Amino acid sequence: MQIQNPRATEVIREEAGLTLSEGFPQTLSSNIIPIIDMTPSFHAVVNIANTASSTTTGAITILNPVNEGDLYITGAHIALVKDAACDMASGRVTLAATINGVVRSILSIPVLTLTAQQQSLSISFVRPIKVDKGTSVTLLTNSFAAGNLIRSGGIVGYTVQ
Repeated sequence: MQIQNPRATEVIREEAGLTLSEGFPQTLSSNIIPIIDMTPSFHAVVNIANTASSTTTGAITILNPVNEGDLYITGAHIALVKDAACDMASGRVTLAATINGVVRSILSIPVLTLTAQQQSLSISFVRPIKVDKGTSVTLLTNSFAAGNLIRSGGIVGYTVQ
């Protein structure tokens, strides 16, 4: 079997501890099957589990900027309870993070003006989401002056030094 993927060759060489001077076979016999774990060389352990909630208008910070290491989100949840008197303009409650320099929506619930509403969403990611260093994870909403809106959000993830 010919190895076609240069990244796979590099990972096999690194994991086997081979140096360039030792060479590396470019083919594998039919009875050798390489098993490659393309995740980092550690088993990620969740060390971030933050939630926040608010009954007032404005953005909520779920996680302040992580400046040391890289933050990976593996799961997220948002919820809201709103009464019919809430005058928030139709829009959405959004859990957002900065990814590759752009604020991106991770989860979002649509909201209707002057309508009672109760909803929650949660998700686990097969592949974690890497958040830009030095940025916050926030829960965003349109503003409101009357009625009640309770919203909450949270993330689960890990950092890598």
